[in-house]
Amino acid sequence: MIKFKACGRCEGDVYFNADRRGVDVYCLQCGSRRFFTHDDMRDLTAQKVTDAQATDDIQEAA
Repeated sequence: MIKFKACGRCEGDVYFNADRRGVDVYCLQCGSRRFFTHDDMRDLTAQKVTDAQATDDIQEAA
């Protein structure tokens, strides 16, 4: 899967390759690479959900 403008280093396009070990994230522009285990991805996803819920609570209070 490719996600456009998602590189944290250069804002380039990143390619995601998942296998049974985890997810390899590779920037097509600058060559930056990161590897995430499935546990890392689960934790990141849970944190995003928590952050989104907190944002919704703040907007509803305003």
